[in-house]
Order: sequence, then C-alpha cells, then structure tokens
Amino acid sequence: MALTRPLSLALAAAVPWLAYPAPLPWFMPVIMAVLLLRLPGAALVTGVIAAVAGGGMVLLAAVIAEAALLAGGRGRRPGVVWAIVVGMLIGVMTFAFMFVIPEFSAIDPGLKLLALGVRIVAGVVYGWLAVLLVERLRRAGIGRRVRT
Repeated sequence: MALTRPLSLALAAAVPWLAYPAPLPWFMPVIMAVLLLRLPGAALVTGVIAAVAGGGMVLLAAVIAEAALLAGGRGRRPGVVWAIVVGMLIGVMTFAFMFVIPEFSAIDPGLKLLALGVRIVAGVVYGWLAVLLVERLRRAGIGRRVRT
C-alpha cells in the first residue's frame, strides 16, 4: 500500500477538493534526479522507484520531466526555471486527474480553481525545493560532475 493512500484519505476528509491525488512532495525525486544526474532516463528510473512509495502518479510525473528535458534541447542544462516549469506541469497533471473522481464534478467551480492554484503553487515550491536540495547535495560531493 502506497503511503499516499492514508495521506490522501486524511486530506479527503479535511479538504475534499484538494485530494485525489494529493499535492504531496512525492514528485520531487523525479525533478531532483534530472537536476542531479543530468542523464536521459534518470527521471523515469527514479519515477519507477518512487512509485513504490508515492503511487503511479509519480511515474507519470517522471514522463513529464523527461518530456520537458527533451523539449529543452540536448545542449541545455536543466536549472531553476526548468524545475519550476516541470513542477507546474506536474501540478496541472494532478489537477486533470481529479476529474476521474466522480465526486469532483459536484464541487463548486471556485473550489476547483482554488485546487488548480494550490497544485500549481505546490509545483513551483517543489521545483524550487528540488533545486535547493540538489545544490546542497552537490556541495556535499554527490552528483554527476559536468565539465563546462
């Protein structure tokens, strides 16, 4: 059982318009993997591993991260802007999946917009935190060394 299940249930009881899937930080590892390793496929491998704890949505987040890496071009290094944009895209993806839940259609449109806003802001925060954590890991000597 994924850790997100009990957390999503608790969120559903407290704020149902924000649950299913909950905007939790399980998506950060896929962003961090690309920033840290700078290798194609790093997000997908990390997504498979993180899906054990965070559920299948993490794997979809990894696909988004890989697609954004490909769209950015081979010669460009992913950085802060890339991480924030990927976080926002993941937030939009999780919002879109809320429409799979039948109860979500009964929620007030204003709350739906608030749910979208919360997910986008959470994506920005998670992208930014991923960059900060990767910088700390690099200072500690962890990560791929890239010649510039």
